[in-house]
Amino acid sequence: MSASARSASPEPTTGPGPRAMARPGPLRRTLRAALAVFASFLTFLVVAIVLGAYVPAIPKIGVIGPVLGGQYPFHMALLGLVGVALGALAWRGGLVRWGRVLTALTALATAGALAIGAVQFTAAKNAGADIALGDVFTELGYPDATPDATPTYAVRDGERLKADVYLPEGARAGARHKAPAIVLAHAGGFHTFDKSDLRGTGRWLADRGVAVLAVDYRLAAPDRPTWNKAPQDLVTALRWAEDHADEYGIDADRISMGGMSAGGTLAMDTAYRLQNATLKATDGRTPKHRTRSSASTRAPT
Repeated sequence: MSASARSASPEPTTGPGPRAMARPGPLRRTLRAALAVFASFLTFLVVAIVLGAYVPAIPKIGVIGPVLGGQYPFHMALLGLVGVALGALAWRGGLVRWGRVLTALTALATAGALAIGAVQFTAAKNAGADIALGDVFTELGYPDATPDATPTYAVRDGERLKADVYLPEGARAGARHKAPAIVLAHAGGFHTFDKSDLRGTGRWLADRGVAVLAVDYRLAAPDRPTWNKAPQDLVTALRWAEDHADEYGIDADRISMGGMSAGGTLAMDTAYRLQNATLKATDGRTPKHRTRSSASTRAPT
């Protein structure tokens, strides 16, 4: 090789190559990892809830999924969309495999949540309900409502058990046309919550012609089992409703029992046992055996 050729050859470089120059710095790597962790959390949350809603036989999430997935499907879908966006950012940020998995799983869960919401929306529309999608996101809790009366229907173990009474318009003592009624027991896994949890349901039913007695009952505690006491409370509430039917414009021959979640289980237990005469009042007259039960489809909580 000639001297001129040797002098024309490029000098070896000792600086960083293209791969090293493209490597992100510590701050960027930290932010990318934090983003991926948060996206993973959202993915796990949404996937677990939606999966539990579709497969209630799965332990733990099979209890939580139907409750949260059934009550808040559009909120789950919104969280899912956020998870999809974060997974895509992690993907573009260099965590390719991780980002792809997060994006795919969260997208599937989002579709599942939207499917639940679509079924509910269609059923409500077919039933003639007036639906505003804006209310879905602005009213996260039960609608606020004020009962027409809150009498004490019994005193048990030193505890005053009360009922929130919601009456249809025009219901009053001596009314010619008496309203059907329902005694409702609240949710809470038999150990928490109270009758105020039913205020939205109570007013909604009353606006549609059904009088409601949303009742408290004795709740369980670690040192106080109430499996045999709570049914007696509902028996007393039912008898109280019959005894005060004329006062509130209620048809004493059309009083049902129902509830939400654990309260639905309690109502069914009480109604069926009254019907087959395996449950009798321990504090006086046993109510009539014409009771119907109406439990919500929510899983016990």
